[in-house]
Amino acid sequence: MDWGCCRRMMNTITTPLLPQPLDRHRGDSSSSIYSHSSTDIEAGFTLIEVLVVIAVAAILLSIALPNLGYFIANGRISTASNDLASDLMFARSLASSNQYPAVVCPSNAPAINTLSPTSCAATVSCSVNPNDWVFLGRIVFIDKNFNGKCDGSETIIRYTAPTLTPDASSKPTSIVPNFPSNNWIAFNPYGAMISPAPAGAISSGNFKLCVKGATQCRQIAVDFSGRPSVKPVPW
Repeated sequence: MDWGCCRRMMNTITTPLLPQPLDRHRGDSSSSIYSHSSTDIEAGFTLIEVLVVIAVAAILLSIALPNLGYFIANGRISTASNDLASDLMFARSLASSNQYPAVVCPSNAPAINTLSPTSCAATVSCSVNPNDWVFLGRIVFIDKNFNGKCDGSETIIRYTAPTLTPDASSKPTSIVPNFPSNNWIAFNPYGAMISPAPAGAISSGNFKLCVKGATQCRQIAVDFSGRPSVKPVPW
């Protein structure tokens, strides 16, 4: 019996299996679990870096917030002035198409669905406060008897919801009308704005609308042709 052969077999069985060294040139991913690079660094931020980021963000926020306020206020005044000009233009067109005077005014009327003409009710009237043009809803109606009132068989053709709310700041939101009648505006079938006194006289006028926080006010003017226009004006 070859005892040398048996001895070699026993050595092979009792020798523990050791992991083979990683061959970096071979790129064997199966053995990568045994590799470790001394240059590996954990990603993260130091406390100083976090504080610097917070400080920079606070500075940028302090710069952006006032500009954001101006942006919102300017958007509000643009919307309100354009809505008012749109109502005036609609009333002008309505008078021309119906061959009767059409009136636009601030009103205490509740929200009205004007997909179809709505009859004037006893509780619907034009506001007597000339500052309510943007603080109350507005109605447009055909004023057959030209008295500036929504009454009798007359109908409301359009309703616009309130667009702004009053405030008591040093530069408050306000609207100042400068018309022959400051609580209602009428157009004749030829498209011109007309005055209640003397009745039917062609006239012109304007609103000055200011909104808290806006950089400029807006003037909504109606010329003798009856066409409304909007432009920025100083406070």
